[in-house]
Amino acid sequence: MNSKPIAVIAGANSRLGRPLIETLVDRGYSVVAGSRTEFQWDQDDNVEWKAFDITNRASCHSLVQYSADKNMGIDLLVVCSGYYPKGDLFIDQSVDEIL
Repeated sequence: MNSKPIAVIAGANSRLGRPLIETLVDRGYSVVAGSRTEFQWDQDDNVEWKAFDITNRASCHSLVQYSADKNMGIDLLVVCSGYYPKGDLFIDQSVDEIL
């Protein structure tokens, strides 16, 4: 990591997380890409994977400790982890079906 602003993305291996990584790197951020399971990312000095589960208190504390150990702040936190059991996101569904 370098002196760029730091973005942490929880759920970085999701369909939303991966494009967010690219967008934030393009906008000058270094990204800590967090997810419960490791995933492959092309070599990029601006992206670092960290095991992270937003639903687990110990995991959250671990991320804060990781940030402190590396002497870096967190400038942006994006939470795009989650689960949607009904097919392909919200395509062709009414608000009542989604809620």
